[in-house]
Order: sequence, then C-alpha cells, then structure tokens
Amino acid sequence: MFEDRYREAVILRVPSGNVADGKPVWTEYPGKAIVNDYVERDSAADGKINSGKVFLLKCEYALAPDSQIVYNGQAYDLKSVKICRDLDSRIECYRCKCI
Repeated sequence: MFEDRYREAVILRVPSGNVADGKPVWTEYPGKAIVNDYVERDSAADGKINSGKVFLLKCEYALAPDSQIVYNGQAYDLKSVKICRDLDSRIECYRCKCI
C-alpha cells in the first residue's frame, strides 16, 4: 500500500539470548521504515510529557518484546508493537512505538 514511502533504512536488533561481557548479544536484520515523531501527555503520571518515534516497519522478521530499532545511529527501545494487515489479512507492516 505504501511501498514507495518506506524510504528510511533501519536496523532491527533482536536479542539472541546470549550474553557477552555482561551485555546482550544482538542479531541484526535490515529493514525499511516510515518514521514519525510523537509527543504525548501521560495522564497517569501527573501530566508528564513523553516523546519518541513511531516506525512503520517493513521487515520479514519476527519482533521480540525486548527488540530495538537503530535509526541514524541511535538505538530506540520498543514500547509497543501493532501488526498492520492488508485486506487479505497479510502483514503489511509493524507499527512500532519507541522511546
């Protein structure tokens, strides 16, 4: 649907389950994304303002809850992931909200 708009190159980091020198070892996969910024007020935390990025991620790999997206050299932790499907029920992209 938005095939020509996935222009931003990103790297999806998925934890491999191994640890080296006290740090998790990542498996990295390339992907394409549409990137937008967001700002929201958290009503449960006394009106605290949160900001981050929303990625519409086009990739062929499964996302783990503790994955990261690397964009422009900066790693973003996944806060939430929603699967976006087309009318034929195929996965079109993943909507990843990152902090």
